[in-house]
Amino acid sequence: MTGPIFMLAGGLPHETAKAKMMHLLKSAISWSSNPVLVYIGAAHGDKQEKVATYAQLAMHVGFSFKHLSLFSPVPDINSLIEISDALFIDGGNTRSLLALMKAWHIDKMLLNKIKGNPIIISGVSAGMNCWFEWAVTDSWADQYKIIPCLGWLKGFVASPHWDSEPDRQYVLLDFIRRCPSITGLAVEDNCVVHISGDSIQAYPLKRNARAYMYKFMEGAIEEEQIKEGGNPPQI
Repeated sequence: MTGPIFMLAGGLPHETAKAKMMHLLKSAISWSSNPVLVYIGAAHGDKQEKVATYAQLAMHVGFSFKHLSLFSPVPDINSLIEISDALFIDGGNTRSLLALMKAWHIDKMLLNKIKGNPIIISGVSAGMNCWFEWAVTDSWADQYKIIPCLGWLKGFVASPHWDSEPDRQYVLLDFIRRCPSITGLAVEDNCVVHISGDSIQAYPLKRNARAYMYKFMEGAIEEEQIKEGGNPPQI
């Protein structure tokens, strides 16, 4: 396998959902018996309680956990990315996350990694947003905005928290009306989308958690629920 494989969550509001996300990631990795998960918490400022929670959950399912901090003295980022089997980027401020990722050239190092080595790129909320061409973010207080992101998933405007933060819906749908060539991808809390090439599948971590595609067709926006995958994807 080469090329980016994405497993992105709209929101992981409880520890149970976080644990299921770690299990889903671990179950998808078929090339390593001792996989390494590299965790980036830059979007929330490396809050230690969040780092500790994911460390415990990741190690419980069999990952070797590595925390890549972009605030304390920064380690050799490229070496960590090279040994990683999964990258998990936690939620927080999308705009600040993008600035830090670009400043430390993490996107460029990942591009080198995926040329010949398997890796799952995963994240939640801001860690989901950053991979799309555009995304709905609450990086500013009391308002939602559309901002350009890394653009690895071109042609999409994304929104996490589709069910729990309904004000995001107007912003995304209005953007599609103004930019009808762009497809909307909206993911509810407790739902993960698995994206590989042109294939997109949904993996609910809780009953009735869903993801949707929105397209402007013949003067109106059409909604399509993303089909659920079966067993965890083997990559």
